[in-house]
Amino acid sequence: MAKRIATEGEMKKYRKVFKLKYDQNRYLVAYQRNSRYIKEEIRNLGFFFIITSEEMSAFKAMDIYRGRDNIEKMFRSLKSGIDFNKARVHTTESLKSKVFVTFIAMIVRNELFQKAEELKKKNRKAYTVPGMISELENIECTRNSVGRYRRKYALTAKQKLILKQFDMDEKYIDRSIGEFSY
Repeated sequence: MAKRIATEGEMKKYRKVFKLKYDQNRYLVAYQRNSRYIKEEIRNLGFFFIITSEEMSAFKAMDIYRGRDNIEKMFRSLKSGIDFNKARVHTTESLKSKVFVTFIAMIVRNELFQKAEELKKKNRKAYTVPGMISELENIECTRNSVGRYRRKYALTAKQKLILKQFDMDEKYIDRSIGEFSY
């Protein structure tokens, strides 16, 4: 017996796009595209124009336009992820310092975004900038009784993959941690 996976109530949102057929218990048994509805929706999609003062191909214009999304994400990150929407400082010098640190943070974030393009092709959801930062934050070190620092845990496969995008490996991390020893 075939597994019944969808009831009429669950499929209600698809009834415009598909002609749905149910059995006596109101379970989906067959479907067919509603071509007329789909064609009408496509016809109503409309057009958009990108106007530029420079001469360029449509592909280049679209590529630049899509890059705008990255800028919007960076500003969203400034406001929420880096908490830059409120100054929370009392002096001009503190504000300048906060702007400088934020600027450096955005450079690092953008570099993560750019370097992760290859990883996103494998798994787009697993290699978001916040996800990669969260993964890298789990790299910890500890100081022993003689003042030497060392990595606390082995690197995960995901951490190694992210670090590889920056030409880093376990040896590089261990060497960097060792430089903090006194």
